[in-house]
Amino acid sequence: MSTAVARRSTLPGFGLTMGLTLTWLSVIILIPLAGLFLKSLELSPEQFWAILSSRRTLNALRVSFGLAFAAACVNLVMGSIIVWALVRYRFPGRRLFDAIVDIPFALPTAVAGVALTQLFAQKGWLGAPLAELGIKVAFTPIGIFIAMIFIGIPFVVRTVQPVLIDLDPEIEEAAGSLGASRWQTIIRVILPSLAPALLTGLALAFARAVRPRKPDDVNLREPSDVIMALRRQRPLRLANMCRKPGRAIMSPPSRLAPAYLDQIQ
Repeated sequence: MSTAVARRSTLPGFGLTMGLTLTWLSVIILIPLAGLFLKSLELSPEQFWAILSSRRTLNALRVSFGLAFAAACVNLVMGSIIVWALVRYRFPGRRLFDAIVDIPFALPTAVAGVALTQLFAQKGWLGAPLAELGIKVAFTPIGIFIAMIFIGIPFVVRTVQPVLIDLDPEIEEAAGSLGASRWQTIIRVILPSLAPALLTGLALAFARAVRPRKPDDVNLREPSDVIMALRRQRPLRLANMCRKPGRAIMSPPSRLAPAYLDQIQ
């Protein structure tokens, strides 16, 4: 009897919390996945293969996974260099640069996309010099690639940074005193200790870059395509916070898009 009471008191409320966890998991993940699987069973194998091999599906997979993996690899290399500079060296403005790394965490993805579009547009600060060289970034896969790098690099930096802080520099000094070169110290001493954190950061950056996007987003290549996509959406409601509560400005996307495109072109 006492053993049963002790077992119950070890984790009080375990049954209730486990039930709530499984219920929430089923509602959010399992039930939608099951519905998606059951819905796909309504298609014949020929229809399923036709959808899977369509040009729109292949473009979506290529952009979502191909560019996301490439951006994650770039973040892995550049993030490791940033972490090494922030942890191993002391220089003026180090804390400021360390805080700047967290900007993609706090900045919404939509705001980051608009800011990057303004920056790399044909009349933007960086887009104008590139346009003179014949390189177009905005509304191209190159722009998507840059945006994925921007939103994914903090995951690598913040994952590897605490591990590198805990790595004692005396280990590197001991390897050097035993005759190891700098590259041997990096490959045989530092990288094995950082490998789990590097792989975790790579996975997080890849998962952050792979986000649900509509097929229309994959096919957007010109500003006119953006206008057509905006016209298919519902009218936007822009609330004017400086006026009385409840008053709003109603403006259809067909009017907002040309004004926005005039700014980014």
